[in-house]
Amino acid sequence: MHRLKVAEKERDNLSGSKLEAEAFMLKERDIRVAKNTLYQLLEHRSSCDVDRMTSGMEKAMEKLSSERNKLKESEAQLSAIQVQYDSIKADYDKVSQELQSASTQYDAFERNDVKLQEDMRHARAQIKKQQAAVAKETKREADCAAEAVDVKVQVSLD
Repeated sequence: MHRLKVAEKERDNLSGSKLEAEAFMLKERDIRVAKNTLYQLLEHRSSCDVDRMTSGMEKAMEKLSSERNKLKESEAQLSAIQVQYDSIKADYDKVSQELQSASTQYDAFERNDVKLQEDMRHARAQIKKQQAAVAKETKREADCAAEAVDVKVQVSLD
């Protein structure tokens, strides 16, 4: 009988520890479930952010490509106008030298000179326009490149 009482007493003493251990295990399980839910939510948000950043980067790269194409076109136009300008300038220089050496044909050369000067002014104006366009396109290209870098940095941070 004495053993039975001792065994019941030990069981009663251990039941408090058992309840504490069970409560602790339940709390631990609840924490793990909450953490798991949080991790899944964070993973979902991250994947959405990656998708958004990837599409933003693709758009920026397309814009950069478009701006580069515009820049190439402007440079091609500028080189064509530069060739025209050089040709006109060479003609002008030739006529100018002929005017200095031949004073008898002064009137005809003067008319040609005026025409060539007007052509040169027009060519210079065209060159200035094209140079401004090239500068604008170069700035756009730099802005697009910076935007692409920013998007890449954001994607790598996420």
